Amino acid sequence: MTLSRSTDSRPIVEAVYTHSLPSIDGKLSESILAEAPVYRMGGLKGQEDSVDEAAWVQFAWNSEGLYVGIRCADSFIVQQNRQDEQLHYLSGDVFELFIRPLNDSYYWENYVTPFGNKSTLFFFKSVGGKQLTDALTGHDFRQLVAGAQRDVEFEVDGQSYRGWTAEMWIPNTYMTSFEEVWGEEGEWTVHCGRYNYGEDFPEEPELSMYPPLSELSFHLAEEYARLKLRAPNPSAT
Repeated sequence: MTLSRSTDSRPIVEAVYTHSLPSIDGKLSESILAEAPVYRMGGLKGQEDSVDEAAWVQFAWNSEGLYVGIRCADSFIVQQNRQDEQLHYLSGDVFELFIRPLNDSYYWENYVTPFGNKSTLFFFKSVGGKQLTDALTGHDFRQLVAGAQRDVEFEVDGQSYRGWTAEMWIPNTYMTSFEEVWGEEGEWTVHCGRYNYGEDFPEEPELSMYPPLSELSFHLAEEYARLKLRAPNPSAT
């Protein structure tokens, strides 16, 4: 796995096209990942290399939804909550994916923990509509699929790490709920965040992110990366 090194001053996350639906078990065995760019999660803007334990993410997509593959270096895995639809960042390690339409202010915050538990929070029009269910909109945003593996070894750019891996599948029913377009013609932004608890920071977790933000808040939606959905390869099967 080789890191993506974009020279574009504006953050862009590229998702490769997958013809088949991925198996969401946290094992990162999908062949499409060999083609997907790798994005390293680090510190704030200007402090990207400041985190002790980094994470790396990759993206794929098709008409059915968005796939995220996650690798987290982690010497001390901890997560006390074993239920779905919880505020997992309060109880231990978690990866968070934010997805937001470019030209509107509502967005989703999706979680996966090292134990494979998941959550979806919906922020409606950025006016405090923080919901675990469909209370504000009449939509049920609980179709996120997630899986994880703990105490695994993996390699990034020729260097070996130990920690946990995870996968997420965000169904297209999320993105099309309010008449937005999901596909190459759609305009979307994304952000990745991580809470990493450990022996050296048991109460104050180490936070990392991609893209790097100007302030330590994963809700700075205007600084999210543009999501570029790579066109399908007609010759692929």
